[in-house]
Amino acid sequence: MAYIGTSALAKKLGIRCLRLYTLIRRGAVPVPAKAHGRYLWSEQDVLAVIRVLDAVHNTGVAGDESFGPGDQRYYGSKAKWASFLRRVAEARCPGFQTFADLFAGMGSVAAAFSDKALIVNDLLEAAHVFLQAWFLPLPADISKIARLIDTYNACVPRQENYVSENFGGTYCSKETARKIGYVREAIAAERAQGQINAREEAALLVSLLHAMDKAANIYFHYDTYKKTPPAWPAFRLRVPRLGQNNPANRVFHTDANMLAPFIYADVVYLDPPGDSRQYCDLYHLLDTIAKWEKPEVFGTAGKPDRTHLKSLYCRKEAPAAYASLVGSVRSKLILASLPDKQVARGKRSAPRITTKEILTILAKKGEVRVVFPPLPKKREVCKETHLLFPDTFSHKTIPPKWKNHVDGGIAVCATGKSGLPPVDSPINFTGGKFRLLEQILPYFPACHGRFFDVFAGGCSVGINAGAAHTVCVDADAAVMGLFSTIRACRKEEFFSAILDVIQQNGLSLTLCRGYDAYGVTGEEGLAGINRAAYRRIRQKFNAKTIRDIEYWALLYVLIAYGYNNMPRFNAAGKFNVPVGKRDFNASMARKLDSFTNRIQSMDVQFVAKDFRDIDPLQFKPADFLFLDPPYMGAGAYYNANRGWRAKDEEDLMLLVSRLDARSIPFALFGALSFEKTQNTILQSWLSQSSAPHRIVPIRAENARAVLILNY
Repeated sequence: MAYIGTSALAKKLGIRCLRLYTLIRRGAVPVPAKAHGRYLWSEQDVLAVIRVLDAVHNTGVAGDESFGPGDQRYYGSKAKWASFLRRVAEARCPGFQTFADLFAGMGSVAAAFSDKALIVNDLLEAAHVFLQAWFLPLPADISKIARLIDTYNACVPRQENYVSENFGGTYCSKETARKIGYVREAIAAERAQGQINAREEAALLVSLLHAMDKAANIYFHYDTYKKTPPAWPAFRLRVPRLGQNNPANRVFHTDANMLAPFIYADVVYLDPPGDSRQYCDLYHLLDTIAKWEKPEVFGTAGKPDRTHLKSLYCRKEAPAAYASLVGSVRSKLILASLPDKQVARGKRSAPRITTKEILTILAKKGEVRVVFPPLPKKREVCKETHLLFPDTFSHKTIPPKWKNHVDGGIAVCATGKSGLPPVDSPINFTGGKFRLLEQILPYFPACHGRFFDVFAGGCSVGINAGAAHTVCVDADAAVMGLFSTIRACRKEEFFSAILDVIQQNGLSLTLCRGYDAYGVTGEEGLAGINRAAYRRIRQKFNAKTIRDIEYWALLYVLIAYGYNNMPRFNAAGKFNVPVGKRDFNASMARKLDSFTNRIQSMDVQFVAKDFRDIDPLQFKPADFLFLDPPYMGAGAYYNANRGWRAKDEEDLMLLVSRLDARSIPFALFGALSFEKTQNTILQSWLSQSSAPHRIVPIRAENARAVLILNY
């Protein structure tokens, strides 16, 4: 895609650069991409500027006397995400022709895709009016609309009407209310007499609703109003900026779940309500004016009956409704907004559907990744939109620069593209992440060069990340050597070596004979049966110096028959795990078989190395690192049976700081606390680091676990 700089664009259009910056600031055009602190205008951005300038030329209305799709600031609006969503769609679905926004609201996101065939929908009448004005494939006479708006602005009605009688002196002044009612009747009359078409009617209504918002005596929405203000805001209609739309555009006004099965779009965007606040309550007055059915209103807030408009997405049924919607969507790509609140102020603002639920539902449809706008340069002030926090944080422990209200990112689902099924490690490693994969993997970049799984342990993350080239790094040389041998050997050869060790030493083998053959139950276990033979094998292994296939088969058998299937060596380098209750059973055989198949089909290396020996200079910006150190205070083994100590954590913070300095992307899995132990080193590093980071909450047992991202 070709880009043009601001100065070059201004010169080409015959305007000043300041004019372009003003259009961006007012939301008249989408915010262009940035590189090295400068705007880069795409062809789509240039077309948006030209449409705005044409509208001003045709109507004679200056920029501050007109408005466009980005000028509405309604609850839940994703206007600031529009340009970013466009870039994501272009990157993940090149050449797409159709875009659908099933919860389009006032159309701020869809406006960024106005060169595509659009399918837009919203259940509220007020939102539907905005969508008709911006996107209906009908001609609109801008001059006619501007003349009518001039007429409406000049009128001073004296007669009371439905609006002044029900809302005058509350949401707006009596004078403004009379004018709103008068203008609404005038628009209805113009339409009834055939003087304006459906899109022109919508444009006039949008101008009226926009003016109402500017003059409204409200805090942010129409759930309530302020006490009598010191001065009522002014009421003035402005001309909406309308352009020529794609003839294939379609505008709907229905339930998204009902619509989804009957449409197709290359890219579908899902942004349902996020909490219990019903939009039909927040914007009841706008809806009332848009419908103009003059319903009876109730209560101090003057709300009509809205029972039929209540959304399931604001109730406890939200997860089920979302799953049904995703299941019926027909598209190549789904873009889904994630909840923007991790810490809710109260019950009303708590997310009705969590990030984990959304990712789990989307994962059934295809491969899922979470994307964010680029972080600022490392020495810029960290904005609240770059930080995510779990509800388990204590407010007293959050540093002042961390915020509780954040943007949750965009989930990208390539429908029909299923990743490989997750494969578990054949050994049990303290801190293994197999059960947390669905919470971790979506946050990894979809495209990266080499993937480094540092502190790999059982390698559950590395072998499931789906990278083209994977390097698993761990200080445990025995485990890395075992996995290297499994990958290098023929599967039949290694399985045969394992069975030879089992049979030659008289160990149990429930894989073939079951528990009854040994006179014990599964609850009772096989420790008593295998103890003597297990000790002989352990002694033989510890005395063996040649690292041949028998050596690695002995090690695997010790792990399989050892306590909790864990590899552990003492300070002298001797395997010292006692015998366990289990043996090489069907579950262990399946794990080993699946693990062997996976690593033999991958481009993967297993490297025995202490993390302190990792040189950040070896990495390129296209590489990606996942770092999963032991928890502070968890008693995890590291480096010959000594625990993970404060000095280790400090050295790790030095490594990730060096990665930050070189802009090498990484994800650090950390625990701000484990049980009753506070990780003050990690907390201090986060609060003092000059580089911005995103912090994603991860549900982990006994720990306040987070995934720290620097991209």
